[in-house]
Amino acid sequence: MTRSKNKGDITGAVSPSNKPRRPQFPKIGELCNGSEILMRALYQEGVKTIFGYPGGAIMPVYDDLLKYTEGDDAWFHHVLVRHEQAAAHAAEGYARVSGEVGVAIVTSGPGATNTLTGVADA
Repeated sequence: MTRSKNKGDITGAVSPSNKPRRPQFPKIGELCNGSEILMRALYQEGVKTIFGYPGGAIMPVYDDLLKYTEGDDAWFHHVLVRHEQAAAHAAEGYARVSGEVGVAIVTSGPGATNTLTGVADA
């Protein structure tokens, strides 16, 4: 239940200020980095939860992810795991139970190698 702008008026509907921001896709010729494109693509695919473990090469993605996981208009819920393998298994389990897309974000190199068991199981 939310309060509308009129004092005392309570409605069961979501107020426009609580709705997630719509993606502002770049216009032709506008510069956009890969991290921003990834966030917009995940949003378009209906992703709500992201499991991940930050590390060196993936930090630019985490920098942009922060903008989309804060506040009332957050696009995503990020679950910080303690190991890359846990991110893959959590995303797989989430997908199986919820029927939604399971997303794991980890760094390259050994971080990506640690996800192979979860990816193969999915």
